[in-house]
Amino acid sequence: MTTTTPPFTPFNTIGGTAKGQLIAFYTGDHAGDGLAAQLGVGIIRWAQKGAQFADTSHCEQILAIHPNGSVDIGSATLRREHPVTGQNGVRVKRGVVLNPAHWRVYWCPQSEGLFDPTAAGELLARQDGKRYDLMGAVASAVLRVRHAVARWFCSEIVMACAGFIDTWLFTPARAEAVIASYGRNITQAFFASMSELQRGSTL
Repeated sequence: MTTTTPPFTPFNTIGGTAKGQLIAFYTGDHAGDGLAAQLGVGIIRWAQKGAQFADTSHCEQILAIHPNGSVDIGSATLRREHPVTGQNGVRVKRGVVLNPAHWRVYWCPQSEGLFDPTAAGELLARQDGKRYDLMGAVASAVLRVRHAVARWFCSEIVMACAGFIDTWLFTPARAEAVIASYGRNITQAFFASMSELQRGSTL
């Protein structure tokens, strides 16, 4: 089996040496989510209307890339995806194949205090299992009011993993605007590499 080594591979997962973070933003629909989640997403997207990244509704840290083209992702989600508790909130989900039609991916090189891949993994481990803060997510978009300190929403924890402060102020669109300013959009290259890995793993 032949694989390529993308220059943006974190954690040396398939031979890469670059240090930094891969951060992905979701732009698809939420048809598989419950009514509360769909309502929350609708409010957030309404509040983001007019922003450059108004279509963004969720984000994830990409923690590892596997030789078969799947990835491990970490964030907070309203879906009941925690592998142990079966609850919503902070979790790491392993072996996920991202749909290129629904995600934008950015590579952010590590700099002093920002985009440290080890720090991201450590924060997600410490906060593992903390419940999702739906009211905080909606309030950050509409009122900029902080809600449950012991809970997290996606852009809040993803930006904390990236090294930023006061991350409860970040909606998904604000988070992507900042990440786009610090990093580079490598969506096309990322999914081309993932596709090649997936093809290679079936040979």
